Amino acid sequence: LDFVRALVFQALLLGQDPFLGVVVDLPPGPADPADGAPGGLPAGQDECPAGTGTDTQTQTGTPDQAEAAAQDRTAAANPKVTAAAVNAKTLAKIAADLDAEAQVAADRAVAASLTATLREALTDATSGVEKAHERVWLIAEAAHRIRDTLTALKIPGCTTHTTRDGQIMHGHDGYRPPATMRRAIQARDERCMFPGCRRPSLQCDLDHSVAYHVGGKTCACNMAALCRHHHRCKGTGRWTLIHLWPGVLLWITPTAHWYLTGPDP
Repeated sequence: LDFVRALVFQALLLGQDPFLGVVVDLPPGPADPADGAPGGLPAGQDECPAGTGTDTQTQTGTPDQAEAAAQDRTAAANPKVTAAAVNAKTLAKIAADLDAEAQVAADRAVAASLTATLREALTDATSGVEKAHERVWLIAEAAHRIRDTLTALKIPGCTTHTTRDGQIMHGHDGYRPPATMRRAIQARDERCMFPGCRRPSLQCDLDHSVAYHVGGKTCACNMAALCRHHHRCKGTGRWTLIHLWPGVLLWITPTAHWYLTGPDP
């Protein structure tokens, strides 16, 4: 207290405010029980009780979510981890695309070779037949026999689906082909499969050679690219279409002529 009096007296002599800038640390006095603990809290109560307050962290979410978050933090800390995962997915997709392209190329090669062989065989079968109705019957009979003979060979490459009772059925389960089937057929045919038409397959419909509503399968062995005009032409019923092999089509005209269309060699 004497020290404080000396500071005040010195300030008055110098013409200064005696209380400006004076900070005095007073010793703590006895606490009044009525006033409670410092900060205005009741006596005996902490400022942040256990389990509450802003300094307490609470974990939320499932263990899987926590693990995923930890993996994300690891990937963010190490960009090489993320890059490796992206590269692996990219390489897997490229490999799948190459396999699909190789399969389409193989299917086209088989269909082109088969088209040439069948054209020669059907030409020989109808040579010397003058009457139109006899020629139509003969070519149709030969075509159906050829198709039935080739059925066992093409089955391994056909699409199948499993019914609810566990039976494996031929074809996709539905009228519209899935995207992968559509792309494969368009790549196989490359153009409208009507004789003489060159419209690109990407601009064509995918037609069921045997109509879906009468039992035709949604499968590459029963579907071909047809432009809208020839799709409707085929639907009139005046032309006869026999799908001998995936991508190999026999057309019989109303005038008893026939045409065999397939992939370009």
